[in-house]
Amino acid sequence: MTWTIVFGPPGTGKTTTGMRFIEERLERGISPNRIGYIAFTRKAANEARTRAAERFGFTADDMPYFRTIHSLAFMQLGMKPSGMLQRTNYTELGEKLGIEVSGSFNNEDGLLQGMPLGDRYFFLDNLARITRKPLRKIYEESGDDEIDWHELDRVSRTLKQYKKVHDLYDFTDLLEKWVNVGMSPKLDSVFVDEAQDLSALQWDFVEKLTINVEDKYVAGDDDQAIYRWAGADVERLIHLPGRRVILDQSYRVPRAVHSLATGLLSRIQNRVPKRFRPSDVRGNVNWHFTPDEVDFSKGQWLLLARNAYLTRQLEETCLKSGYPFESLKKSPLQNDSLKAIVAWTRMCKGERINGESLKLVYRFMGLRKRTDKERTYSLTDIKLEPGIWHERLTYISAAEREYYIAARRQGESLTADPRIKINTIHAVKGGEADNVLILTDMAARSYKYMQQYPDDEARVFYVGMTRAKQNLHLIQPQTNLFYEIG
Repeated sequence: MTWTIVFGPPGTGKTTTGMRFIEERLERGISPNRIGYIAFTRKAANEARTRAAERFGFTADDMPYFRTIHSLAFMQLGMKPSGMLQRTNYTELGEKLGIEVSGSFNNEDGLLQGMPLGDRYFFLDNLARITRKPLRKIYEESGDDEIDWHELDRVSRTLKQYKKVHDLYDFTDLLEKWVNVGMSPKLDSVFVDEAQDLSALQWDFVEKLTINVEDKYVAGDDDQAIYRWAGADVERLIHLPGRRVILDQSYRVPRAVHSLATGLLSRIQNRVPKRFRPSDVRGNVNWHFTPDEVDFSKGQWLLLARNAYLTRQLEETCLKSGYPFESLKKSPLQNDSLKAIVAWTRMCKGERINGESLKLVYRFMGLRKRTDKERTYSLTDIKLEPGIWHERLTYISAAEREYYIAARRQGESLTADPRIKINTIHAVKGGEADNVLILTDMAARSYKYMQQYPDDEARVFYVGMTRAKQNLHLIQPQTNLFYEIG
């Protein structure tokens, strides 16, 4: 009962392979409730379930094992949402412990130092459990000077006691409990996706789930394993015994990008050797001194940085030039000021707007008037004359006013989905765009991490570069702390 291991380099169709796996088993007459499709994200699991349902006429209830690992453990253990630890529980614990806690535990650039201190304590406690390592070892490996061992131990013991008193579980508890006492469903075929991101505990879950399954596939790419900091155990995939299949044709990565990106792979010491062919597109790789030199006026773009704080430079570039964008925590197209502009423009065209929209118009006119959210209004109703928005909505800041004017002057839409996305490489994994720009600078903490885990940093920039479908733009380093690509 050995594994079939599918290695899928960027754009080679791991998801399509998973769909084909499911369809072939269903066509053979295997019942959908005897097939497991284990995805790393809820979105991927839902997509697999939806495609199978559309083609074969099944319902979601017919496919109970198309799930994420955590969702499967939740179902198998018969848990209820009320039994799960919530963000409010973490903030309550933070107050009890006297530490700052947001409860989100999100990190966009793969390092703990961007989190509030309390979140880091809880994160490290969870990391010890999902990696199956002693907490003391996790503390020593963290390299975080702000973390105190005695405080970490106190947080860990307090969290454990709190969950016991309130009969609550977190998602790691679910996996631990299922691995220890859970019953495996009877399955004939199992497909596990994005295996390079599985932690040691999740691998233990998968091994137990499939111990009696003969037809079992696992798909992933060790070269795209960029979540070691969050507990991913890529070595488990690299050394997994079984029949290896390598998807060798990329339908995304153009030839010029492929040549540069695959050059990084020679720097990775611990990997599965694999070759894949680029797409038929020639593509381009361009170097620039600053992002301001790049023409963003056409096409779809991903603007990427190694660390979250570096994305502000990319935001400023777009703001100065009037390019609509969406970033980690900012989107000028979601501002109230733009909503007021759109509402006022509609009214000037003779359309009616609702009370909530009129309230925004009044706000940026500097007027304090009541509106009824159940009503709609025209200019005649409110006794105002039409006029150019930037002459009438005078309480919009000068910076925002100039930005919107510049965007319209360039013919940019202020209502469509922004064609420019700004993010970190970690947060955009799985995404793609015709044009990709990458800053090569990095934070001091990332540079330090690179000295400890050079393989991982090569993987990070490899992932960023292979998001490009046509053109890759690289920015020369502005500091002494950077990743050397060429």
